Amino acid sequence: RPEAAADYYDLIWFKDAANLYVNLYTPSTVRWNRGGQEVAVSQTGTLEAGRGIEFKVAAKAPARFGLKLRIPGWAAGPMTVSVNGKEAAAKADDKHWLGVERTWSDGDVVELSLPLGLYAKRLDPDELYPSAVMYGPVVLAGAVSGKPQASRLNMGDVQSQLEPDSSSIAAFHLNSDHNVIVKPFYAFGPGEEYFMYIDPHMTGLDGVKWSGRWTSGNLRYSNEPGATVEGTFTGTGILWKGYLYDDAGRAEVRIDGKVAAASVDQYGPVRDKPFEWKAIGLARGKHAFVIRILKTKNVASKSNYINIRMLVPID
Repeated sequence: RPEAAADYYDLIWFKDAANLYVNLYTPSTVRWNRGGQEVAVSQTGTLEAGRGIEFKVAAKAPARFGLKLRIPGWAAGPMTVSVNGKEAAAKADDKHWLGVERTWSDGDVVELSLPLGLYAKRLDPDELYPSAVMYGPVVLAGAVSGKPQASRLNMGDVQSQLEPDSSSIAAFHLNSDHNVIVKPFYAFGPGEEYFMYIDPHMTGLDGVKWSGRWTSGNLRYSNEPGATVEGTFTGTGILWKGYLYDDAGRAEVRIDGKVAAASVDQYGPVRDKPFEWKAIGLARGKHAFVIRILKTKNVASKSNYINIRMLVPID
């Protein structure tokens, strides 16, 4: 659930009796009372800017402890650490922490170099598509005008098909079309239309509009009766993928204005079980669809949430 994002601030720094741990790389400051002595460590920098992360120590008296830096799974190479401009003898443990233990003094500066690379993040671990382009921990997105060209990306080898673009931090353009640019999702402003997930099948899905209160994440979901998603697709059918949940509800599906399914039920007593519904056998061509959340639900369901992981045209 997206509410977990409210806890991120509490997940940046950890501690134990002898060590201070950096779990997330984001500008912040921690004040640690260690044995009656207060030590403050601040971190600054933006990973995707390519300048590394800097930590600065503030202490009234020298203090000995270990500084443990998380080795993320997306690191594109070995991390290196320097203290006051000199390379430090940092050691990695079997729990993926890179540690520097020493007696720290006020004003000590630690510089962390953490290489980033491009890779694909799958929506479904078992399927190559749809996938999003990642640059280290940052998800990239592009303007909708470039979606048809971007849909031809081979997500199994994104590094060989994208080049750095000078238009903004962590921006990249297609080798084959320099006008198609992907950049950090956070760089898009209100009202700017973008695409994030790339799927060659999604080129046939157009003009998707979400009405009502929908929450976005790895999937979109809502429990507002009457909320809809509508759009058009090209093909002979459409596949709706999602998950069964114990708090799921029902939805009506219309295609070309006619009821294709009066009540599609996503309820399941076991959470996260894959769900699929599809309409097939349509005349080849362009069709319109509408999915509308109903007030009714399975009597055993805790609510009436409808979720959509992907909508895929069937050719």
